[in-house]
Amino acid sequence: MLDQKFSPETTEEVLISASPASGGSYTSVGTYPHEELVAMVLKACEATQTPPPQMLQQFGAHLLQVFRKKFPDFFTAHRDPLDFLEQVDSYVHVEVYKLYPDAELPRFYCQRLSPGRLLMDYHSSRHLDDLAYGLIMECISSYGVTADVQRSKVVLDGVEGTRFDIIRN
Repeated sequence: MLDQKFSPETTEEVLISASPASGGSYTSVGTYPHEELVAMVLKACEATQTPPPQMLQQFGAHLLQVFRKKFPDFFTAHRDPLDFLEQVDSYVHVEVYKLYPDAELPRFYCQRLSPGRLLMDYHSSRHLDDLAYGLIMECISSYGVTADVQRSKVVLDGVEGTRFDIIRN
């Protein structure tokens, strides 16, 4: 994302200054400490003068496009973004676990209030709700529709998370 949005030099600067233990080489089948991601996000924010919430949202939007290219069937199986989002935890993440059994994925608990409204509760030990927000907003946009998305805190079994109240326009 940094290469595309900023420059390859920015990416190199971030990798050098973050100095991740992995050396900055990642594969799709590997599992890496999330602290490396946090360090790189902070260094990317410094290098680009972008606030962390905005950087994470941009990265979420970028990831959605990567997922659409890599797993198009997940998206074409649904005609509406709320239908897709409602299936992320019960279908998409199940398929991800088949490919990557050690993956540590966030949990999404959904409640459909109407055909045009979805409550989506996000829970993750990594607390990357800005990244989730970017994914959600890009998902909605990629289906060619618009929606209002409100965020609030929610607690499930004593664990704090984020509720996304998504209302399609």
